[in-house]
Amino acid sequence: MNSLLVAPNGAVDYGFLVDDFVEHVRDNTLIGIVVQIDSEHDLGGVTTCRVVWGAKTVAEAHATDKIDQDIQWTNKLVLLR
Repeated sequence: MNSLLVAPNGAVDYGFLVDDFVEHVRDNTLIGIVVQIDSEHDLGGVTTCRVVWGAKTVAEAHATDKIDQDIQWTNKLVLLR
């Protein structure tokens, strides 16, 4: 059974938001900043997002060209605590 976490505004909760620091679930040395979440194409609680690995600041991440951003599935990332 797939249970979705839904925010009060009705948006799906992926466990992180744009501008959050995340790490990859299979390699916790990969740390980056989420710059976009494609929530309009949600596939039952999972979608794609753009991450800039190694960015130190939100401004640096957003200034990175799209060609240098990585596309990841949201279920492969977790919020950096």
